[in-house]
Amino acid sequence: MRAELSVAARLLADRRFELAYEPYGSGRLGPDFGVTFRAGLAFNLEVTRPRPRPDGVDVGRAVVAKIRQMPPSVANVLLLDVGAGSPAALDVAGAIRALRQAVDARDTAVLSRLEVATPRAFYERFLRLAAVVARSEPPPAATLWANPSARIALPDAAGRALMTTLGDGAGEGR
Repeated sequence: MRAELSVAARLLADRRFELAYEPYGSGRLGPDFGVTFRAGLAFNLEVTRPRPRPDGVDVGRAVVAKIRQMPPSVANVLLLDVGAGSPAALDVAGAIRALRQAVDARDTAVLSRLEVATPRAFYERFLRLAAVVARSEPPPAATLWANPSARIALPDAAGRALMTTLGDGAGEGR
């Protein structure tokens, strides 16, 4: 909850963003926030704070846990709050590549965690993921991985604004 509140406070402090909490209804499966950037570019934002593990944050596990909450009709962003860790230290691209390889190899453990029977069912969900943002605080820092195969991409301007607002805070709209 603390991660959600921190992200909401930073986004609401930037005039370029409008925020709706649980836009698909309280208690229903869906992202934490509906975000509108500059009164026209809409996307969803799901915030999670992955459990720390001895070997670091398991990006693949976080994606697996949250991907089913993403609706198909809008760009979806998953924000990983890594606490005081370094977002730059996370290999999001590598973790996503490993996840996709496991799915393509029909790894039954991975497919079971995803609650899907086939790689096709996984990709129906995965293609809804537009980007993964890794964020830390303090000091505020953020990185963004854009999914090149997303059906609906996060607009570049919205991605840059997110990085500025959630990262060092030197955004133009503050």
